Amino acid sequence: MGQTNPDERIFRLGKVVSVEDTQGKMRIKTRITPEDNYLSDNELPYSYPLLPKHFHIAPKEDELVLIITNRIGEVKSKRWFIGPLISQQYFLNEENFLSASEEYIDALPNPDFNPENEGTLPDKEDIAIQGRNNADLIFKDNEVRLRCGFKKNRIAKPEEKLLFNKEDLSYIQMKYKNLRDKNGEQFSSSINIVADRINLLTHDSLTNFELNDRKQLITDEELIKIVNNAHPVIFGDSLVDYLKQLAEIIKTHTHPFPNNPPCLTTPQKDVLNTDLTKMLSQGIRVN
Repeated sequence: MGQTNPDERIFRLGKVVSVEDTQGKMRIKTRITPEDNYLSDNELPYSYPLLPKHFHIAPKEDELVLIITNRIGEVKSKRWFIGPLISQQYFLNEENFLSASEEYIDALPNPDFNPENEGTLPDKEDIAIQGRNNADLIFKDNEVRLRCGFKKNRIAKPEEKLLFNKEDLSYIQMKYKNLRDKNGEQFSSSINIVADRINLLTHDSLTNFELNDRKQLITDEELIKIVNNAHPVIFGDSLVDYLKQLAEIIKTHTHPFPNNPPCLTTPQKDVLNTDLTKMLSQGIRVN
């Protein structure tokens, strides 16, 4: 079969020239070359998002999208778009339409071939929702991962943007797998929350913070207040061990004479001189 006549196409590639929509429908304006060359940006028709509104993704200006028209060979007809079209994972944050079209430049190295990228990219068998920059949601077999900060170099040359961050990423990991603890007790479901600082906050507390900023939920300034002023969680096992030793001292100590200080052994003195602040977590706080 020969090549399709350009006048018989309903699929075309378009460059995004505007994402402003006065009606708030997430419509965009795109330029199809050469059919739209004679039109100004204002004269271009709107392109409508093909994905339902439940899935929120908006292309940026100068990115590439796939345009679908409802009439064969007629670019002035109603347009829908799918996109942005991204050529490689390096450019999730943004990619120039020329680069995304893969017609003008060579592709960068396959990110799968760099072992330092392992852990950054979803496995091919996963289902994932990837954010523009440094956050994603991954569904694995019997496991869900909500991650942020897993890329080491947010600002770097493209081939270094997928290096895995092993230092301070934050994530919530939900797993369902049959395991046993040190007591031999079987468990299957677990949730792991990992970050430099973990804050467990409620709206109804004597120690209140502003938790409902319209844009950020918790602003950076308020986060610092939380880290500085929220109550640190105590290490329960350390506290129980200390209380057991303290109870033993109370039950067994002796006084040489009434109203005199008790006679304490060196181990008992060590217990009473325990630095209680070491029982407080500096990473987990509550209000």
